[in-house]
Amino acid sequence: MIGDLLAKIRKDKKISKTDLAKVTNINIGHLTHIEKGERNPSHKALKTLCIALDVPYQPLMYTYDKELTR
Repeated sequence: MIGDLLAKIRKDKKISKTDLAKVTNINIGHLTHIEKGERNPSHKALKTLCIALDVPYQPLMYTYDKELTR
């Protein structure tokens, strides 16, 4: 799931949810729901998260699109 992957990347980089929320301007509650898989991020939010986490957008986008088509 994309939320699990984002949470793992965030934790591996030792970035708190609070810091990620501040940098991305995504509400911490919404970010929590994304990481738990309760909500899907928009493409814009996903791109913003990729930039903040310094991970390539295309591989995550591919994973995200693949999940939506299941």
